[in-house]
Amino acid sequence: MTEQSRTFTALQGRRVDMWAGVEMALREDVAGSGPQFADSDVSCLQLYRLHAWLDGDGAMEVGTYQDDDGFGLYGRSSSRSADDGRWDGIYRRLDESVLAFTDPERIPWRADV
Repeated sequence: MTEQSRTFTALQGRRVDMWAGVEMALREDVAGSGPQFADSDVSCLQLYRLHAWLDGDGAMEVGTYQDDDGFGLYGRSSSRSADDGRWDGIYRRLDESVLAFTDPERIPWRADV
């Protein structure tokens, strides 16, 4: 936990120049129509993994982990070519262009979630 805390604290003041992620479907199969990636009641992306290319140099991968004691986020250095792009089924690859038509000021904050 201490190591992960240091990793994320070191990002303070850094800028993300570009990002790409692997989105995980909200639901696997909806009435036989395949995975569901959007729901008007869910105003966020459910990412399995995120690659962030930082200002200056360097890239970082952020993901989730599970072990016998709990769940959490990990962060580690990553190469720009770490994602081989082979995602299908309940996963799909995204990049920052998905935010082009989203006004973050208009997304309601739901503290009850």
